[in-house]
Amino acid sequence: MTTRHVSAHNDYPFIPPLSLAAATATGGLLDAFFVIQGDPSFSLAEGSSEAESSGPYCSDEILHQVRLVSYALSGTNTVFTFQAKEGLRVWVLTFTVPNVLDPGKTGQVSNDDSTDCRAVLIFDSSKVAAGSGFVDIELEQARTQWHTEQVAEITLMNIFRCDGVENSSSFVPAAVFGGAGSSDLIIPWEDGYNCEVAFESDAGLRFLAGVGIGKGTSPDFGDTTSSCGSSEGVTETGFVSTINGFVPVNGDIPVTVSNGLGKQKARGKLQLVTRV
Repeated sequence: MTTRHVSAHNDYPFIPPLSLAAATATGGLLDAFFVIQGDPSFSLAEGSSEAESSGPYCSDEILHQVRLVSYALSGTNTVFTFQAKEGLRVWVLTFTVPNVLDPGKTGQVSNDDSTDCRAVLIFDSSKVAAGSGFVDIELEQARTQWHTEQVAEITLMNIFRCDGVENSSSFVPAAVFGGAGSSDLIIPWEDGYNCEVAFESDAGLRFLAGVGIGKGTSPDFGDTTSSCGSSEGVTETGFVSTINGFVPVNGDIPVTVSNGLGKQKARGKLQLVTRV
């Protein structure tokens, strides 16, 4: 997406209006596209003079900015340095652009810095500035994509289960990792009831479920909330409370079997038999 056609304004792809000096410094840059990603080159300290000063680090409402901050003559090339800023994080990107007088010749170069960013400049070599200087010129925001999202918190949830009765529309937090002030997310995986977890280099985490493995069988009905009333009195045992998550309706649990099985029912008893 572009906000103006390349030929519609001499200041493109920078935000107008440009001063005469700024227009001279950027005259040979016809278009640009930046994809900002990976670790920043450096981060500003919260409340530092750089973070609160005017210019490319001003504390305004613009969260994302890309600015041309300098250009330097290097033989038949000019090195352009940009800084992409997101909050207090800054990426430094450089481009080496030919400044050889060759009327009508256009080309493109990619950034040659050490960041993981991917960016390109399209230029007219006959108009590229053959000099050096410090500038502060903002690139149009439509010329940049930001892929800098960071996971700050991971929450693992359990389905609500109390005394063997589940509520499929309700979830309760099982564990929270990270959050405000955390730098790294560390999740200490461990075995659970009827479950073992192991790390395999070729497959990552491997979960194995089975009765009695891991921490063994659950000491209760597998309750996932401490607000269960299981501590109130003695819990009866020796009866079926659920079958595959189905709970009794008026004392009955409907059971459907395949064509290869039959049912023999008696009061308080259900037997599945194999059909011959």
